[in-house]
Amino acid sequence: MLREGAAGCFELVDFLLLLVYGFVERFDQVFLVGEFALNVDQAFFVHTASGLVVLGAHFNAALRNVSGNIRIMRSFPAANRSLAAYLKRGGVIAYPTESCYGLGCDPANRRAVQRILQLKQRPQHKGLILIAAHYRQVVRYIQPLTQAEQRRLRDDGAQAITYLMPVKPSCPRWLRGAHDTLAIRMTAHPTARNLCRNAGSALVSTSANRSGMRAARTYAECKRIFGNAVWVLRGQVGKRKRPSTIRAWGDGRILRN
Repeated sequence: MLREGAAGCFELVDFLLLLVYGFVERFDQVFLVGEFALNVDQAFFVHTASGLVVLGAHFNAALRNVSGNIRIMRSFPAANRSLAAYLKRGGVIAYPTESCYGLGCDPANRRAVQRILQLKQRPQHKGLILIAAHYRQVVRYIQPLTQAEQRRLRDDGAQAITYLMPVKPSCPRWLRGAHDTLAIRMTAHPTARNLCRNAGSALVSTSANRSGMRAARTYAECKRIFGNAVWVLRGQVGKRKRPSTIRAWGDGRILRN
């Protein structure tokens, strides 16, 4: 809890944050400041008069003079809950993947998926890719897999292979488009994998670009293309120069290399 009479410290912290970082990104009552990205395990948060502020660990030294009046706590659980809630409410994020930045959302939220399609100017009939951290995150969408098949999906995902998987009849058209398959990848990219874990679900993963244009590979490019229409997370894309390889699940033939 905050001690009484800390209003002056609150103002000081807010001023220092704006001075050092130069920007504050807000959604609801949560303020994300500086290098939130997915090094969140190295971040701290403090309550200020403005709301909840997430701080990079390197800024902790600047708080030492006022930390007697402010309780500093690890931010990991709070930040994760905020991100998960944002996605559940239909929020759209941009995040680094194996080869470029991707646009993502909760695949069960039709409104969020349609918003991505509008942002990209992409027709729904083409379908979308889902990434996941574990098979259980996609089990609601695809036909059941044996243990051996689950291992194949996981191991090939580490090589950035996306599979077109036979779907359950309940799999929504806003994900699979005009197809009877759904593109699935068990991502090994650390940022993307942690996002799925923290969100507690698979995520839509489609390149962060307007249809037909080059995909963004940096935070700055995403901000230039989409502005404040999506929540852009900082991070490093992988070393791949090309998008993931797409294969048919049944016979393994390559549909995109």
